[in-house]
Amino acid sequence: MATTPEASSVSEYTVVIMAGGKARELHPLTEDTALCMLPVANRPLLSYQLEMLARCGTKHAMVVASKSSAKSIMQCLESYPVRGLVASVEATDDDAGSADALRSVADRIKTDFVVVSGDIISDVMLQHVADVHRMKDATLTMLLAAPRSKRRPGKGGKAAAAAKAAAAAAAKAAAEVPLEDRDVVALNEDDSRIVMMASGADFDAKGKASMRKSLLRRYPRLAVCSSLMDTHVYFFAHWVLDLLAEKTSFKSIKAHLVPFLINKQFRRKTLSSLAHLAAPDLALMGIEPVALGLGGGADDSLALPQQHFLSRSTGGESETPKAGGDSLSARALSSGQISPAEVAADLVRCHYVLATDVYALRINSIESYKAANRDVPAKNQVCDLRPLIPPSSRYQFIADSVELTNINAVGSESCVGDSTTLGDGATVKKSNIGAHCTIGANVKIVNSVVMDHVSIADDAVIANSVVCESATIGAGARLENYTVAGGATIEPAADHDGNSFVPPS
Repeated sequence: MATTPEASSVSEYTVVIMAGGKARELHPLTEDTALCMLPVANRPLLSYQLEMLARCGTKHAMVVASKSSAKSIMQCLESYPVRGLVASVEATDDDAGSADALRSVADRIKTDFVVVSGDIISDVMLQHVADVHRMKDATLTMLLAAPRSKRRPGKGGKAAAAAKAAAAAAAKAAAEVPLEDRDVVALNEDDSRIVMMASGADFDAKGKASMRKSLLRRYPRLAVCSSLMDTHVYFFAHWVLDLLAEKTSFKSIKAHLVPFLINKQFRRKTLSSLAHLAAPDLALMGIEPVALGLGGGADDSLALPQQHFLSRSTGGESETPKAGGDSLSARALSSGQISPAEVAADLVRCHYVLATDVYALRINSIESYKAANRDVPAKNQVCDLRPLIPPSSRYQFIADSVELTNINAVGSESCVGDSTTLGDGATVKKSNIGAHCTIGANVKIVNSVVMDHVSIADDAVIANSVVCESATIGAGARLENYTVAGGATIEPAADHDGNSFVPPS
């Protein structure tokens, strides 16, 4: 896997992939399958995160998974090795939240670290996020993604106009998500600081919410956005693990830890609550400790110089500090550019990187799962994910062992897995068919996902649907916008539009 010259910057961080959880919104797809093991273009979702990390120069990744899924994940790592990257699996309790899971592996993390959600597919290069985290000496650096068209812009006036229209449609689709299901963030673009993050559910009926006056005085010009996607890729300072050890009530990284850190910025009270975890050791820097003189008051904000991007640790002499290293603070202190009070006061620093013109999709709903399966085999994406699909000697992504009478029956943006059989007249368009499936004569499959070991009898029609592993579809059945659970049987000539079928347990 080729990497860019800057790729080594990510290798300084400990990488943790959160691969636990089943995601209620993906039921029944995750009834018996871990979310990270769902097939996307006939390879496990987890493999896409590993490929993304390998492209950024990561040499080792720790995959944190539930005990019930650890064995299947280890088998996945053996079946889909990633060149240059070694992955290990750490098992946690099945009901553990992401913060609980992170606590369980804290003793294995010795540096600043990055947490990657096990539900993301992206071609983003994380080096820039790593560099921002290092240079700002951030407590938290999070990756946000802008809504955009997934299609590659074409050449010429009509193509450019079409691309512009598609981008506008993507932004409109993001805006149509109910406010209560979106994050609202306040960003200062000058120093890439994220100063507020709230759930849309916290806003009133008129779309209004309160913000501290002290924040507005410090940052009179803020970009407030509700259409950006939190990719759940977070770079953290190492001391955050000590905070997690103390905050045992935190169960979720996204819901508890991240908002806590963002909201603790610029507050005087932060000194007393977090100083024992995050404050730099001034004595080790050769600086005499001084009284900070930050007594109580009605306004607990901290008015610190915005232009200082400090490093918290004490080692190293290089111009660019290492992850977890701290030459910049010592240099700034010793040169008199800043005061010890300023170093100690700005304890929590949360930054963001906004990714544009990249592919980034979280598989957190059945619709996004179907979208990922359409996007990965597509030719004209902004990024080309097709090399990740299992190789075949055929033009289409059709395994060599597939039995079919007409190669044109499978569209060029479709995948068909090993040992699957397609009957006469069967067609597959913009769909992914798993391994060991039996597709009868005259079956029509469009914009759908059919997992392994599925049997579809003659004349059935599957459109914009998901059929889970080992299901059986009767002859002449018609499924549209439908989800069939694993092992379920759909009766012949059945007609279903919308919802899902789960067999009784």
